[in-house]
Amino acid sequence: MSTFTEASHPRADTGRFTPAAHTEPSLALPAAAISTEPAPDLHLARRYEAASWVLADYSDLEIMDHSPARQTTVTLGQLGDPRLALGNCWAATNEVIEEAGASAFGAEWVDEITISRKIGGQHVAILVADADGMYVVDYTARQFSPDLPFPYVAGVKDWMESVAKASGHTWILDED
Repeated sequence: MSTFTEASHPRADTGRFTPAAHTEPSLALPAAAISTEPAPDLHLARRYEAASWVLADYSDLEIMDHSPARQTTVTLGQLGDPRLALGNCWAATNEVIEEAGASAFGAEWVDEITISRKIGGQHVAILVADADGMYVVDYTARQFSPDLPFPYVAGVKDWMESVAKASGHTWILDED
């Protein structure tokens, strides 16, 4: 016995589908909602997620404070505060590398990356290598601008450009 009634069956007596006109509701998007930008870099999204997990897992990691605040220690989680991030790049980078290591980032290896200003001064962040290449995780980037994300994750070139723009200085990659 068929579960279709004659009126609802999609085939006509000839065995062919009967023509049917259906209207579907439509959605009109305003022009501003249609992006012509390329899709977000999935590698960068995955990398940002890994850096955020490290931040969450090690937010209480104590770091000797070298900021003008002159506290005894700061925690990794506090480095989103530009005042506490200032001066703590080397200490934070090395503590995260030693405590978390490559496995926390889901990476093959981690190391430090250093850039120098032509007028003097250096900035250090974490260089991470995964199966898709190398990128930078910077937990102290907000010392240059409070508008930078925390943590800041980018390719090496983009990281250097962001630090240069935010600080107003030219930086050179130290390749020692």
